[in-house]
Amino acid sequence: LHLSIRRQRQMCIRDSSDSGDTVVDREYVLFVPTYGGGSEKSAIPRQVRRFLNVESNRALLRGVVGFGNTNFGEHFCKAADIISRKTGVPIIGRVEIFGTDEDVIKIKERLELLYG
Repeated sequence: LHLSIRRQRQMCIRDSSDSGDTVVDREYVLFVPTYGGGSEKSAIPRQVRRFLNVESNRALLRGVVGFGNTNFGEHFCKAADIISRKTGVPIIGRVEIFGTDEDVIKIKERLELLYG
């Protein structure tokens, strides 16, 4: 999984392989989109679900940032809500689609406050 901040505007997580055997070795914050219109079954991308099914990956998770579409209404950033509820980590922020410069600043400030 790769976290990238492109042009200081687009923050996203993407899976570089379909193997599902990605394992992290340090604490991290997960940046995750919501898929499937926010339904409980399909909100979390399958690659992310597979990644979090690895116990050591869950143990190192420290927070989650959700990405979504406000057109989903109550399901906006549902994947972040589900992950936070199931793992007990805080939601650092919720970002509309690709985010804005203000979102980047807000998320960076929150990360700095929480994790130095």
